[in-house]
Amino acid sequence: MTEAEFAARMAEALDVAKRLPSPRSQQPGNIFRFLVVSKDPDDADEIEYRLTRLPPTAIEIAAFDEVIDWLCPLSVRLRGLLWLRADANSWRYIGRAMGLNHRYCQRLWRDTARKIVERD
Repeated sequence: MTEAEFAARMAEALDVAKRLPSPRSQQPGNIFRFLVVSKDPDDADEIEYRLTRLPPTAIEIAAFDEVIDWLCPLSVRLRGLLWLRADANSWRYIGRAMGLNHRYCQRLWRDTARKIVERD
């Protein structure tokens, strides 16, 4: 695995994490929101239901779990750096959010990604 593949896997894991149901939704019922689409509000036969948030598949959740296993040995600060970059934030934004120089954040991300790639 290369650093680019690692970055892609992190982005996929972030997408899966966003599509997982929140812990608050432990009530009975469907946890995924539906969007009601109708061309004519008076015609009940034309109503169509579409999922606004598709649930992740089992394969996606397994890949997400693998990424989480990579991140467990890291410090909280490094995990935050990796998640911020997976969300396609700019280095300047990440630097401001973490209180570090953006060049240092780039180097820290690159070094951490290399360690994970070499370990795997």
